[in-house]
Amino acid sequence: MLARWRRSVGGWGRRAMIAALVGLVLVSGVSAVALLRARPAAAAVTPYNATLLMVHGFNDTCTGAFLSTQNQGGISKGEQAETTYNYFDTRGWHDHIKLIKYYKFDDGCTDDVTSDFSGGACEQFLQVPNAPSPPYAANASGTVSDPIRHVACLLAWYIYTTFTPPGGSLGEPVVILAHSMGGLLVRDALGESGYTSGFPPFPLDVRQVVTVGTPHGGQSGGYLLLAKRLFGFNSVPREVWDMDPSGGGSGFMTMLFGDRFQAPRGLGNAQWVLMAGSVPGASALIGGIATCLTNATGTTGLDCALEGAHLNDPYPDGDGVVQADSA
Repeated sequence: MLARWRRSVGGWGRRAMIAALVGLVLVSGVSAVALLRARPAAAAVTPYNATLLMVHGFNDTCTGAFLSTQNQGGISKGEQAETTYNYFDTRGWHDHIKLIKYYKFDDGCTDDVTSDFSGGACEQFLQVPNAPSPPYAANASGTVSDPIRHVACLLAWYIYTTFTPPGGSLGEPVVILAHSMGGLLVRDALGESGYTSGFPPFPLDVRQVVTVGTPHGGQSGGYLLLAKRLFGFNSVPREVWDMDPSGGGSGFMTMLFGDRFQAPRGLGNAQWVLMAGSVPGASALIGGIATCLTNATGTTGLDCALEGAHLNDPYPDGDGVVQADSA
């Protein structure tokens, strides 16, 4: 089922993530937060005695994704917007949250997976053929042209080394909140650990994964075109190529469409929760675009037109999120 869903990429969907997280989940106290807050035992410090990892998306930072207050859409009446980090920090997760860094330009993060906990085992996923040039830039570690599979390998080794005891026994479990492309990183990390040479030799002890605005079906149509146009000639990031599910992409998404990557369970039988973040506009394509132009704060005509270009998106409101390509 994951392969059937598409979501927005990186910073464009950041406002939607906060709106979804605070409006659909955090304020209502249901869905993903209900899962994350459910305490299996009275003695537990956090659910499962776990650590919460927050993984941001494409071309974003920990500050932008989790430490900034966003006010666009989805905030329940009478509630105050707050940062994603602060919400969890003040509701039982204090001192049990790690913000994951994988770009050199990242800020606000606590843990840096580029330190390479793999001992060089992940290097093979960086030393793969470059994307076609033009229009794509050459592979470069710690940048938006770092192959997604390489970053996923680094993330997997960080989780394995830090939280999963040697030998694949249950250790200190983690739950993960991932935004946009971050969800693809987690999906690959869990799907390949214990199976693929270069990744950790045993599955990861992950209990729950919540992805917000993740393009589980890849990035295509207007959003893919916009991603390419945001960067200059011959400098479109490798990660954009990786998220292209068509025959013109790298093949990374084709791999993720395989059975092993459909909500991979890891060592801890991880539960997966998928979230979007759109506020209904209107069911008709033109009506929906008109509604988002007049009612959605901070949106642009381009935002709306891109969402409207996805004919199966019933709510083109300009928040940068396409709900689904199929029901």
